Amino acid sequence: MNVHDHEGVQAFLDDLGLSLDPARFTPRYNLAPSDPVHALFAGEGLEIAEMRWGLTPRNPKQRNLLINARAETAWRLPSFRESMRRRRAVVPVNGFYEWRREGDERLPFYITGRQPVLALAGLFDVDAQGEMRCCVLTTAANAEMQCIHDRMPVCLPHDRVREWLSDGDPAALGKLIAGARDQALHLTRVSKFVNSSRNDGPECMLPVAA
Repeated sequence: MNVHDHEGVQAFLDDLGLSLDPARFTPRYNLAPSDPVHALFAGEGLEIAEMRWGLTPRNPKQRNLLINARAETAWRLPSFRESMRRRRAVVPVNGFYEWRREGDERLPFYITGRQPVLALAGLFDVDAQGEMRCCVLTTAANAEMQCIHDRMPVCLPHDRVREWLSDGDPAALGKLIAGARDQALHLTRVSKFVNSSRNDGPECMLPVAA
């Protein structure tokens, strides 16, 4: 994920009556699992908090953080179903990365939307240490994304964010998820510089010749 533009994020938050202090914002061009990211959730009202990217698995035999959840199965899997009912989140990002396999190569693409911020539907939980953690919901790729991958994040229309975070019924939430595939996306081939999570800077999103 890429969250580098405070002005763009704040404009998105302005429409929701929220504010993110610039002093609390660190531009990140290549977020990796376990990194902190700001996410919206329904608390006393609509709130924003820093969370770690990746839910802690409930199965002790599973070591990897749960950074994504398939929207089609999140309702029934023990790892996600309670969060799906009661702890939904939205992660505002400037864009995200996906990789296309060509033989032994993994070619990175940077994906953005029509607006400076994509509102990614997600889930959150609180781990045993009391730290808030989140993951991103995914759905089947739309026509634009299918040339890269068969999955994509659930990208919510900005005017449906409150609806996602409120206590909606499964049918209503299912329609929101299904509608995410209609979001227009722009794909840019970028350098393999982004392939390493140790690299974090504007170079991650610079276009390269296809």
